[in-house]
Amino acid sequence: MKKTVSLLLALLLTTGMAAISACGPVDPDTSTPGTSQSAEGEKLEIREAPLAAATVGKSYTVDLSGIKVVGENGAESDLAVSVKNGEVKKPDGTAVKLQNNAFTPDVAGSWSVVVYVEGHSEIAEKILTIEAEYDTSAAGLSSYDSIGYEDPTVTENEETVPAFDYFAFEKVTKNDDSAGADQFYGDESYSARVTMLGGESLSDLRLWMDMDEQDWSGYDYIKFYVYNSINVSVRVTLCVEDDNNSLMRPSVGIGEWTPVVIPLTEGATIPSNRSGSGEDEIVNQELNAVQTLGLRLTIAQDNDMWSTGNVFKDGYIYFSAIRGGNYETADENVLIPVEEGINPSNVARIRMINHYNIVESTEQKAADEAMSLKLYALKDFPSGDDLVITYNHRYYLQA
Repeated sequence: MKKTVSLLLALLLTTGMAAISACGPVDPDTSTPGTSQSAEGEKLEIREAPLAAATVGKSYTVDLSGIKVVGENGAESDLAVSVKNGEVKKPDGTAVKLQNNAFTPDVAGSWSVVVYVEGHSEIAEKILTIEAEYDTSAAGLSSYDSIGYEDPTVTENEETVPAFDYFAFEKVTKNDDSAGADQFYGDESYSARVTMLGGESLSDLRLWMDMDEQDWSGYDYIKFYVYNSINVSVRVTLCVEDDNNSLMRPSVGIGEWTPVVIPLTEGATIPSNRSGSGEDEIVNQELNAVQTLGLRLTIAQDNDMWSTGNVFKDGYIYFSAIRGGNYETADENVLIPVEEGINPSNVARIRMINHYNIVESTEQKAADEAMSLKLYALKDFPSGDDLVITYNHRYYLQA
């Protein structure tokens, strides 16, 4: 009996050793955190790919179709990538929840999103970037890609010298981070900016803007807005030497955009000062061939002139896009709705003309009207003088 048991044990041991020998040695676990292995033992990871750019103010859907889970040999797996926690983060790190896998960026910059493979924590997460920028494609009549100015001069030590160190004139966009968001009119993404340097004495500045759209014959008026943050009254006129061409007087408007209207009546021409401002250099362009709009900014030199204040000071003057419009009066008793072609020419309180400003406003408005004109005081002063508001007839329909 003992001999039979011994033979059986020997047989079992021999068979077990042979099975172990056939399987080979057992390797220890060598998997690396942050990766996964396929059925064949291949490591998996998320392959990075750039995400499409977003536009500020427009809905953006996070498309991860180009983000794949791949093996070491580059082969794609069937695993899907998702946004972790269903959110993206602003440039300042604030989280924004996705709605139907979409969000609307409200600031420009680099937004971040963390992607992962649900149920596979061993696969490393990835941080991807979505670049959000403002849309600067809408240009109006002019995109301000070409801005020029005459070479102004000033007198220093009884000598006439160029005034280039006194100001700069340039196109700016919201993507430049060189101006605050309130320095762009409405939802526009660019402005033309005049920068005053050092508070120097420069009372007259002529400039021009090349037009992208040169046929204005189909419009009733041209309109743009001016933002003045230098706290000195500015008169905007066409570039010719004629006070009757005053388009806006004054333009103080700290923190406000003041409307400017150029009426396009029958037979009107648009002056260009691209070749200079002399009588023989001004070119009067027909409305179907407007290549350049010439403008003149005038600053009051002393208190005996039309405005108080002395010189350009440190600060900025911004111009919005230039756009054409047509009158669409719905009521025969309305000459022109406020939001279309109206612009007040003069606001005066005797010697205190630059104490007031007029802007378009939606704060108060009549029934069925879109807006009104808002007149407000910029400074406190004693009573006693009359306030005069003038609407120049050139801003109304001929009828």
